[in-house]
Amino acid sequence: MSVATKRSADPQAARATRAMRARAQDAPQAARVAKPGIVAIARALASGTGAGEAGLRRFAASQQHQTLLTLQRTRGNTAVQRLLHRAPEDGKDAGCPAGTAWNAGKRITPSFPLDKPPAKRSNSDPSTQHSDPPTMTGGAAADCKGKVWRYQLQTVESKGKIQIVYFTESRYPAPTPADDSGALSNVTRGNWKTIDDDLNRNKAGIPDFWSAYRAEDLHEDYHWKVEWQGEMKKELVKAEDEIARLSVGFGKAATASDAETELAPKAKKAFEDAMKRARTAYNALGDDPGDPPFQAQVPAVEALRKRVQEHATKKGW
Repeated sequence: MSVATKRSADPQAARATRAMRARAQDAPQAARVAKPGIVAIARALASGTGAGEAGLRRFAASQQHQTLLTLQRTRGNTAVQRLLHRAPEDGKDAGCPAGTAWNAGKRITPSFPLDKPPAKRSNSDPSTQHSDPPTMTGGAAADCKGKVWRYQLQTVESKGKIQIVYFTESRYPAPTPADDSGALSNVTRGNWKTIDDDLNRNKAGIPDFWSAYRAEDLHEDYHWKVEWQGEMKKELVKAEDEIARLSVGFGKAATASDAETELAPKAKKAFEDAMKRARTAYNALGDDPGDPPFQAQVPAVEALRKRVQEHATKKGW
């Protein structure tokens, strides 16, 4: 009997030969699978439509994905799953990678550490308030719904320093302690009206001579808490919105580290540009007599005036 006759007479051997050929062709066939077909099968598996061998066969046949069906018949569901797991390489059906989850709409509460050393005394040097350029921290976060990485701010800090400079003790009705609460030892029958007039005339300005300790603190606190922090917070919101719009697809950045390289410089620039705008707005605010920082000191001056008036009344002056 010839070899050819033997092969044709042995159906088991013929089937085995065809099976081996099918297995050998699995890889190139899989490579030719249309991307929309892979995406459809992947979605079906994720939703449960393709769960189980029979379900996958029915779905593949109905969608006419014959190459996937052939692969499933010859190698099983595991081979199909491995093929589908390679689909994200085309960047169109990526799953959600490991990493911090994107928290949409999250707002940062900035911190404002303040260095306020002991007060100095001088009849010529002014008090000063200074703020360092604000800093931020953050990192890449996975927006699984959008299939992109975004940059999530984590902390924002703005450090400042206030150096209070008081006049010498002779220029305060209550010389000690430095809060206007002490004995009115500098107030006399002969000068109390001068003190009262001076305080009243310059309560929202610069003293001619007599002053209130707390006026200095309230003035500088207004610069720091109301003006600087106010302008900084307004611009921070704009920076957060701009940073939230930055993104890079999972197909382009496979890991959080890759996304960080892409997004961090852009986020930093958006933040720093916003802080420069805040600085410009803050520097443009007025600091002349009658302006808001001087108005902020009025309650302290009025409280001291009241003490002086009541003291004079009690003394019968």
